[in-house]
Amino acid sequence: MTLVLEVQEVAKAADDVGSSGFGAGLILVGAGFALIPIARALLAYGIPKGPVFFARWGFGHVLTVAAIAFGTLLVAGPILSATPVGALVATLAFLGIGAALAGRTALRLHPEGLGALGFRKGHNLCSMLAGLAAYVVVFPALAGLGWIWPRLADWIELDATGRQEVMKAILALEGGALFFAVFVACVAGPLLEEVLFRGFLQPLLVQNLHERGGIVVTSLLFAVLHGAVAFLPIFGFSLLLGAIQLRSQRIAAAWVVHAAHNGLTLYLGFHFPELLDSPPLTP
Repeated sequence: MTLVLEVQEVAKAADDVGSSGFGAGLILVGAGFALIPIARALLAYGIPKGPVFFARWGFGHVLTVAAIAFGTLLVAGPILSATPVGALVATLAFLGIGAALAGRTALRLHPEGLGALGFRKGHNLCSMLAGLAAYVVVFPALAGLGWIWPRLADWIELDATGRQEVMKAILALEGGALFFAVFVACVAGPLLEEVLFRGFLQPLLVQNLHERGGIVVTSLLFAVLHGAVAFLPIFGFSLLLGAIQLRSQRIAAAWVVHAAHNGLTLYLGFHFPELLDSPPLTP
C-alpha cells in the first residue's frame, strides 16, 4: 500500500511539473508574440527593401532535387547511421547533394546564378546583424514553444521523446568526432538547409502562395522533415528564418541566425545537461 501511494505521489509531481512547464511556455509565447512588432521593425530598419524576386525554376525542378537527395539518403542512411558520426555524414550528404543540385538549377535557369539563391553581394553584414537582433527579441516565444510542445504532443499521443537522446549522443562524442558534429550542427548543416529551404523552395512558394503563405508552407515542410520530436518550436523558428530571408534576400542572414541558434542549443546541452531531462528551453 505504501509503495502504491509513493508511485501515485511521483506521478502527481511529474504531472505538476508538466503543467507548470506548459503554463510557463504559454507566458513566454505570449511575451514573445507581443515583441514581434519590434522584431519586424528591426528587420525593416536594418535591411534595405530590395526588388521583388522571381524564381525561374518550377515545382518540377524542386521535386527532382528532392527525389535525388532523398534517394541518396535512402541508400547511404542505413549504411552510415549505425553511429552518430555516420548519421551526420549521411545527413550532410543528403543536404549537400540537394544544395548542389539547387545551385546547378539556379545557374542554368536564372540570370543571377547563385545570387538567385541568396548569395548576393552588399548589405550582408547589416542583414546578419538585423536578423540576430530579431532572433534575440523573439527568443522568448521560441523558448515557450519548446516548453509547450512536449505537453501538446503527449495530448495528441505523438512521440516527442527522441530529441534528448540525439543530443545526448552528440554530447557523448569526444575529440575529432565531437568537432565534426559541432561543425555539421553549427556551420555546414544550417548553410545547406538554408540554401535548400529559404533559398530554393521558399521563393517559388512565395510566388504561388504570396508572402505569408509561402513562408508558412516552407516552415511546415521544414518542421515535418525534422520529425515530430520538436515540430512546433522548429516551425516557429523557421517562420523567423523565412521572414529574414524574404526581407534580406541574402542567405547569409538566415544562415547566421540558424547557426547561432544551433550553437546556443549545443552550449546549453554542454553546460546544463539537466535540461535534456526536462522541458526544453530551446527548439
